[in-house]
Amino acid sequence: MLKPAGGRCNLDCGYCYARRDHEPRMSSATLEAFFAAVLPIAGEDVSICWQGGEPTLMGVEWFREMLAIQRRHERRGQCVLSSIQTNATLIDEEWARFVATERFLVGASIDGSAVAHDRYRVGASGGSYDAAVAGVNRLGRRRIPYNVLTVVTDANVKEPQRTWDALTSLGARWLQMIPAVEWDPAHPGQPASFVVEPEAYGDFLCELFDLWFERRQQISVRLFDSAIRTLVYGSASQCTQASRCSAQLTVAADGRVYPCDHFMVDAWQLGSVQEHGDWLAALDWERFDAFAARKEPQAPACEDCDYLRFCHGGCPKHRPAEDAVSHVCQSTRMWLEHGLPDLEALAATIRRRTLVGRR
Repeated sequence: MLKPAGGRCNLDCGYCYARRDHEPRMSSATLEAFFAAVLPIAGEDVSICWQGGEPTLMGVEWFREMLAIQRRHERRGQCVLSSIQTNATLIDEEWARFVATERFLVGASIDGSAVAHDRYRVGASGGSYDAAVAGVNRLGRRRIPYNVLTVVTDANVKEPQRTWDALTSLGARWLQMIPAVEWDPAHPGQPASFVVEPEAYGDFLCELFDLWFERRQQISVRLFDSAIRTLVYGSASQCTQASRCSAQLTVAADGRVYPCDHFMVDAWQLGSVQEHGDWLAALDWERFDAFAARKEPQAPACEDCDYLRFCHGGCPKHRPAEDAVSHVCQSTRMWLEHGLPDLEALAATIRRRTLVGRR
């Protein structure tokens, strides 16, 4: 994951954890050093996500220059899959042509209905819903595949049906729901005002599960798909459900490297792309392993939980303290208790079909 614009953004979302308007733009030298070290030793398939802040602030021409640098360091036959996470408000015809031509995957942030979206996702002129929808419509007209990331807050948590209808009416077929969990800096351990109540979020996920299950062959919801993967293959595809934090490097605009974009703080800095010599080898890999191990549950309540294999304690960011359960622990238990029988039946069907296909 690379953050070319740092935390800079054209919106000022009320729940944002990443906005930092003073950060620099990522330089050509940083890109050169990154690709020169990573691509020669990476596998045949490489996934790179451009995130922010708002990465489209860099402009299409910057991304063209980035691709030129990238291609200088690709090995023959190597496939580099690029994705970009955007608020979609700056997706004009030029951007749509670019991502179509270069086959970028696009993630668009839309929080459901216009009312819920505009509650927190605001810019200088107010709500951003209309501009975001215009952006995804431009993608849709070019048949560019995109997924929708929805932040679940107090503004939409009580309207799962309305949220579902709003997203699917846009033509979205890949959905990702993320609960807004941030902590009040003035009151350590206390959630911020916009954070979902655990029971309300659990109700939201239960109803969303039913809506999804009816259309599961047409629409993907990442949380539920990841749980199915756990049942079928024994490992989750979503980091919040995995046994360890994701093996992913996050590169800030100035070249500093971290193990996760939610923990871009000095205590977890691994090194910098700007270091002389082999910066990748020089990273603090022991610190990286220590960070990944933080995912292991610390709360005594997790030890005998029937659902531990589906969350492994959840995201460390969602815990008010290292030895506490996740803020959304109750929510997770609620939707799993509700949906697990259907998921297990579905997983059994997938396993049978897989066995037949191997014969």
